Amino acid sequence: MLFVTFLAVGLLASGCAEPAGSASTPNGTGNPNTLSKISSTLQLQVDLRKAQLANPTAERLSQMESQGMDVADIGTHKIYIHLNQQLTSEQVSELQSMGIRVFPDSWIPPVGVQPTGFILAEVPVNRLDELAGKNYVVRLDTAERKLEPQGAPSKE
Repeated sequence: MLFVTFLAVGLLASGCAEPAGSASTPNGTGNPNTLSKISSTLQLQVDLRKAQLANPTAERLSQMESQGMDVADIGTHKIYIHLNQQLTSEQVSELQSMGIRVFPDSWIPPVGVQPTGFILAEVPVNRLDELAGKNYVVRLDTAERKLEPQGAPSKE
């Protein structure tokens, strides 16, 4: 059930994801070449996690939960890795050696107007920039969002 939720969120997110090059960090840290691959929402959420790890507060934890973030393990974040083609077994092994948990069965190939495919993964927050530096990674986006209905249909 959890996988289906992430998959549904990914399909919604991929349709409204930010273009590459739109991400930046508020504190200006990170490699500019990799920052363009990280969505601004993902960067903000990872910054919240890093701040919570450094100085835990109940207010920040509440803020994270209200955004739909999983707070069971503050040190990891669920993401979508956008790719031009499915990961090879060597690439999966490389990511696993970085501590990244990849869910190979979640692969959604490019389709229609969506130029990239994507796969679900859990990444340690301290490995996000390294992941973005991989030449086969096109874009990274959050898989942790709170979705709400847009309103009840009219009964007219």
